[in-house]
Amino acid sequence: ELYRHYSDLNLSTKALLGLGYLSIPGYASKVKTLADDIRSYLQIDGRSVTVLRKTGSDMWEWYNSDSEQMALILQLFAEVDAKDSMVDRLIYTLLKNQSHGYWQNTASTSRVLEAIYTYIQKRDLDNTDYTAKLSLSGKELLSAGFKGAAAKPVSLNLPFEDEFISS
Repeated sequence: ELYRHYSDLNLSTKALLGLGYLSIPGYASKVKTLADDIRSYLQIDGRSVTVLRKTGSDMWEWYNSDSEQMALILQLFAEVDAKDSMVDRLIYTLLKNQSHGYWQNTASTSRVLEAIYTYIQKRDLDNTDYTAKLSLSGKELLSAGFKGAAAKPVSLNLPFEDEFISS
């Protein structure tokens, strides 16, 4: 059984193993052990996280990048406990590491987007419903409601001569 040798596996393989075990009744303790082991290689840096152990040399058989590795870890952690603060740090780090809406390549981008979708599902963000208010010097400039993932952004453009900005 692969699990007996989990300490020899790289972090991506551990995350994939944990994701596989999620669908097997009675394997929750193994998933927790794998997630806890992965967590020991994550260093918190303020709002972000750094993976201390890089992808191993045994990854020659399939493409893997740091972003893919972090996405697999995010996906596992979101499945185990979506409210875990490490999930927020992983998502922040992944979003910070993208460039112009994508990661290193198509494979990495696909893996990251799949992990983000798991995050959205587990946090029930499709049903987000909130109101945001923008104020400057105590004076409300804009108020808008946002319902669900399909909510459209709201913007406000003011000229520099506007009374709110110039005062």
